[in-house]
Amino acid sequence: MRKPLWRCPSCGHEFVSRNATHSCRNYDLEDRFRRKPLRIRQLYEAFVALVRGCGPVKIEPKRDGIALQVRVRFAGVQPRQKGIRCGLWLTRKVPDAPHLVRIETWMPHAHGHYFWIENAEQLCDLVPLIREAYAIGEQKHLKPRRREGGRS
Repeated sequence: MRKPLWRCPSCGHEFVSRNATHSCRNYDLEDRFRRKPLRIRQLYEAFVALVRGCGPVKIEPKRDGIALQVRVRFAGVQPRQKGIRCGLWLTRKVPDAPHLVRIETWMPHAHGHYFWIENAEQLCDLVPLIREAYAIGEQKHLKPRRREGGRS
């Protein structure tokens, strides 16, 4: 059994650990699409629909994009004028992934993969990676910790 998420009393955002560092600000989702073509919002909605095909997800608009979270944030979207930049957290590097523009390594088993998407058909290529990232959002990649005294 995983412990419940900690909720910041000021902004209401949820985190795995108590008092997690964060901006403590709330942003409006509509602001992320202001002055963007309608098709950009549609691309974002198609991406979110693929994620929701994996299970429930929290959507958190941020200053410079939109984060997607189950227990932890595992994906993000930055709407642009000509497409969307999607990010996925994976535990392995996938350098030959379609539409990949960059990989950032944060820790030995934490790699941010960034994709440039201009049409909904391209999103279909990301479905297996979206499922993999969603499982990370659920923290399924972590081994259960044993408590002292041999109890788990």
